[in-house]
Amino acid sequence: VLGTGSGPHTPIPEGCTAIGTPAQFMGPVEPVASCDAPEKRSLSQSPVDMLAEVLAQVLRLPAGTQIDPDQDLADLGMDSITSMELAGRLSAHVRQVLPPSLYPMCNTLGLLVKYIQPFCPVGQPSSGAVGKSLRPIAPAQGTRKPSDWHQYQPSSAPADSDVVLIGSGGHTRSVLMALQAGGRRCAGIYTNLSAHVGREILGVPVAGLLSDVPAEAVLHIALGDPSLKRKILSEFPNRVWATIVHPRATVHESVTVGEGSFVGANVHVEPLCSVGAHSILSAGVVIGHDSKVGSFTLFGANSCSGGAATTGDDCVVGMGAAVSPKTELGHRVVLGTGSGPHTPIPEGCTAIGTPAQFMGPVEPVASCDAPEKRSLSQSPVDMLAEVLAQVLRLPAGTQIDPDQDLADLGMDSITSMELAGRLSAHVRQVLPPSLYPMCNTLGLLVKYIQPFCPVGQPSSGAVGKSLRPIAPAQGTRKPSDWHQYQPSSAPADSDVVLIGSGGHTRSVLMALQAGGRRCAGIYTNLSA
Repeated sequence: VLGTGSGPHTPIPEGCTAIGTPAQFMGPVEPVASCDAPEKRSLSQSPVDMLAEVLAQVLRLPAGTQIDPDQDLADLGMDSITSMELAGRLSAHVRQVLPPSLYPMCNTLGLLVKYIQPFCPVGQPSSGAVGKSLRPIAPAQGTRKPSDWHQYQPSSAPADSDVVLIGSGGHTRSVLMALQAGGRRCAGIYTNLSAHVGREILGVPVAGLLSDVPAEAVLHIALGDPSLKRKILSEFPNRVWATIVHPRATVHESVTVGEGSFVGANVHVEPLCSVGAHSILSAGVVIGHDSKVGSFTLFGANSCSGGAATTGDDCVVGMGAAVSPKTELGHRVVLGTGSGPHTPIPEGCTAIGTPAQFMGPVEPVASCDAPEKRSLSQSPVDMLAEVLAQVLRLPAGTQIDPDQDLADLGMDSITSMELAGRLSAHVRQVLPPSLYPMCNTLGLLVKYIQPFCPVGQPSSGAVGKSLRPIAPAQGTRKPSDWHQYQPSSAPADSDVVLIGSGGHTRSVLMALQAGGRRCAGIYTNLSA
């Protein structure tokens, strides 16, 4: 069992449960032997109240619902999907990893209370039976009123207008792909990097610098770094900014998207959400219902925001990160790759891990723009050489001049975030995603990183000469026997009988209907 947002870096033995990033695992969680024959007894108020609240949240019960302790929870809507949510929420409350098979193993409130009781602090016993001690569930809080920083205007550019892109890095390719898929024309690419002028990106030439941008063009900033986007925006006042939505994105008609924002392929934005101006929802992002995303905020590929979550301005949500429902991220928050915050993250903080641990704002080194030339220990130089080679996909043995702008080697706003993430893992400190262009050469990076690294023997020469050749990548491993299987022998257009009546059944039915196949019936293991 691998917890929500968790990321194992080592094999997990059979039957274990793992949570966190990197994942920590424990042995199998065994069911209580007598759980199928619970003893009727009075219980402390705390676990009963906690269970009442969690069940109301998971099953979306009306306020004040009373649950019979012997009623099968399937009658209230419990299924295989909501049972995993139940196990996850209860695990967070009792600070123990509970098995996802908690239901149907304990399929009534009485059995759940008996199972949970050993994990809860003992309080005063309640005066009656389990069912009578439940307090009414408070009504769900209404959607919070958006703050002023959520106020913005949608794009005034026609949906089929030609677009001039500003930026010549990796994200520009994603934006071009979306334009081409939607039949829109890119009227040119302009950059803030002189070394990129004259290049071609997916067949479109980089025509010039920012000073060369046509006066009447419809613009879109194809860069990921929030601070850089704000700087460029200030140089182009009173311009029309195009909002670009990939045709394979699913955005509900009730959603508002601000001017200049980008919505990538396979993004799913549910009803009653709002997305601010000049924000990025990368490929595969899911934004849950009633959520709010601020302006100049970046959601990395395959990250997600649970229902009614709020993300502030100038945030960076790393790839695969998961913001829990109703969780609020303040302005300028950086959420690490694969992280999962379960509590609000204050403004300007950086959060990593699952559950996310956060620290205060990371300030740039004041003298980073004027480095002192000096010999450095071998360790940080070698580490930087390996990380840069991985991030920039450099050929083996590449030597990097310490004063060369990394943009010449392909560094851009997307790879800069990968660089910050990889270096953070090496030095065990959370480094800012704006590490580049703040430190745009190897020399500046070494100066910045040096205080975090153990001091070894000084190298004998300049930074560029002490780099060791990068070893070739290892070949793909051969699949084990347990990867061998047979494809289905059923005709691709055959009618299908489904077994199961829970949440996943809806997903399978949706796929059948989308493909024009008929469901010949549904059968279940739950009599209710």
